[in-house]
Amino acid sequence: MYHIFNFFAQKIDLLFKKNCFCSIMKARGNAMDIKKNKNGTTVDLVVSGRLDTTTAPQLEAVIKEMSQGSKIMNLDLSGIEYMSSTGLRDILLAHKIMGGNGGKLVIKKPSDFVMQVLEATSMDKLLNIEK
Repeated sequence: MYHIFNFFAQKIDLLFKKNCFCSIMKARGNAMDIKKNKNGTTVDLVVSGRLDTTTAPQLEAVIKEMSQGSKIMNLDLSGIEYMSSTGLRDILLAHKIMGGNGGKLVIKKPSDFVMQVLEATSMDKLLNIEK
């Protein structure tokens, strides 16, 4: 898994350099909000703000907590303004955990920025995405 993550991290870094996202990254604060709801075996997580090295551990903890006993995890990323490779790692972790539970991860309404990252890393081909 580490080699796959490293490969995608390099692609994301290349995307940032190509599109000059560096100034955007420095201009904004490090805030993220997670709304969570569990209904039976379905979990809905609505994530907004920045998903980066500072905030990703918070999402990782929620994913691990909420995935227990769940068969479907809906991850609404419509409010994500910025996502680093650590955010991508969290998405892959959710995909792996849910698959291991015999369930599935569904990415709901990814923001344009998130979609760019997923497409640049070809993760859009692996993940179940509902626009």
